[in-house]
Amino acid sequence: MDTNIFWYALYVNDAFWVFFLVWEFIRLNFVWATVCLILCVIAMTNTYAYFRCSRQQENIILAIGKKIIASKMEK
Repeated sequence: MDTNIFWYALYVNDAFWVFFLVWEFIRLNFVWATVCLILCVIAMTNTYAYFRCSRQQENIILAIGKKIIASKMEK
């Protein structure tokens, strides 16, 4: 359960910065959009690094991808 909370927190953090990046572009506030872009890159780099270190998480994501591809092939 603790690992799920950890991974969800990482993904929510990425989504948070992507949301604010889009929000600032919509508002045409490019100074804050630049800040959000930098923080978005840092957050995604952090998530990617943890993802590469965790074979378990990599296997879970690959299994989900295989299920999606299999369901597309059946249709």
